[in-house]
Amino acid sequence: MDDDLRNQIDKLSKEITIINIKDKVTIMSPYKLGDNEMQKIKDLLPVIKNFDIVNVVDENIYSGLIIKIGTKMIDLTLNSALQNLRKKIYEGH
Repeated sequence: MDDDLRNQIDKLSKEITIINIKDKVTIMSPYKLGDNEMQKIKDLLPVIKNFDIVNVVDENIYSGLIIKIGTKMIDLTLNSALQNLRKKIYEGH
């Protein structure tokens, strides 16, 4: 896992403590996730285990996931990664 992703997950995990437990977790993916995939996500973000988790299929996502918890979001899609890469290239980093 790259450092940028780990930083996003760590930041979100810290912010989740102030989110109402009645909020639901929405995981948007290009197809319906299986039990093993859902478990891997829970292992990555153990703080979401106590939330109601809904998997929404979004055909506009070609690869990856978007995880929404209350008003917080982690965008792990291919499109997001490419946008970040484009930004780094244009910034010269």
